[in-house]
Amino acid sequence: MFGLWVCRESSLISMKTTKVDKVLREKLGAKEFTSMLTMCEQCGVCSGICPLSKLTDFRVRKIILRAGLGDIEAIKSSDLWLCMMCYACLERCRTGLEIPDIISVLRTLAIEDGNVPDSTIKVAQMFLKTGHAFPISGLTKKMRKELGLDEIKVDPEAMEEVGKLAEKTGFKKLVEGK
Repeated sequence: MFGLWVCRESSLISMKTTKVDKVLREKLGAKEFTSMLTMCEQCGVCSGICPLSKLTDFRVRKIILRAGLGDIEAIKSSDLWLCMMCYACLERCRTGLEIPDIISVLRTLAIEDGNVPDSTIKVAQMFLKTGHAFPISGLTKKMRKELGLDEIKVDPEAMEEVGKLAEKTGFKKLVEGK
């Protein structure tokens, strides 16, 4: 499986120090990727190719290890929300581990557990309100005009559809409840 430990710089994740959460292990098993997690060789290619790891302490390998061990920190860590879903890790993984899918499932479990960063909630609130993840500033409008691009418009029918989906999935309640 993962061996007994993985050393990264000054941090050590071990089976002895990991707080294994049996409920998390069951949820991971129910999501049918626990066996996929055991494929991880902890080679570090995913962390090496990740654009974020070049700028931050974000390490995909660490998240995959924690998830495989059933460590509750896998869904409590704010690192989980840093992944940009660029798929670079998936393209380079020697074992074909579908890391973005694992991150998505872990994020779902984190949401169910109430572990969502405020910044993520704010982006979601902005999207539900305006149809954009970020505000369209005067500078953006000016630059688009100078480049000969059309003004950004939001289709009211599409926004209504998004609102219905957000309502039915419980996303709206989650976002507005914060």
